[in-house]
Amino acid sequence: MVETILSQLDAAPDGLTLAELQIKLNAPRGRLDHALKLLSLESPAPLLKLDNRWKRTVAPLAPTFWERVERLTELRKREQTRMLEYLQARSCLMQFLARELDEHDAPPCGRCAVCRGEPLLAEQFPPALAERAAQFLQRTHHPIKPHKLWPKDAFSTYQFTGKISESLRAETGRVLAIWGDAGWGELVRAGKYSAAARFDDRLVVAVVEMIREWNPQPPPAWVTCVPSLNHTTLVAEFAERLANSLKLPFHSVLQKIQPTPPQKEMQNGFQ
Repeated sequence: MVETILSQLDAAPDGLTLAELQIKLNAPRGRLDHALKLLSLESPAPLLKLDNRWKRTVAPLAPTFWERVERLTELRKREQTRMLEYLQARSCLMQFLARELDEHDAPPCGRCAVCRGEPLLAEQFPPALAERAAQFLQRTHHPIKPHKLWPKDAFSTYQFTGKISESLRAETGRVLAIWGDAGWGELVRAGKYSAAARFDDRLVVAVVEMIREWNPQPPPAWVTCVPSLNHTTLVAEFAERLANSLKLPFHSVLQKIQPTPPQKEMQNGFQ
């Protein structure tokens, strides 16, 4: 990523903003920001920030940069090892933490799980409690917040730039589950990778209940779906069953005309 950042800045005499780098690099904003700050701490620094733009300097990236990266990586690995050792510790956990903070004379606390010889929280729980927790998770719907700004340069052909006007802005939506979550996530995963290529009927019922609880106004008049070239029937078949359950027509009005990388591989909103 460091080498790609520097090559992109080499090709941009006026520099690039963090957002412009996100357009060019498939990387999360936080990771890009971290790499830029690491580079700017070099002496001499191969880049600098002027206003909100990052620009390349004449200084080459010194070999010592990679040495520092190696040292930091080894430090993080040692920290991770110590955390794993803490999980498996057979002596007082507070003494362990005290030693990590260079206090070697701390007495046993008498209160941690190791000192007491038993878990601090019960490992067993009533089935009824587990059932209530599952029901809670399955009814915890998540909002889909609309974008307030047009993606930079994405719709410039249509003169859509800057702030999205109220008349064109989407309203807050709803999502039933996040991939792999403890509510419906595993059932979604099972449907996507099943040999039958079909989502469970329970997911249809759950989405119907979610829409009725949400009660969007004006109410939906028809249903469509975003098609997939990899799973040609999976989503459309689910959307048709959903439409039937809502007693609404299903219209296949969208067509995907070229393959694109899987959405799960895209690391930021611009991608």
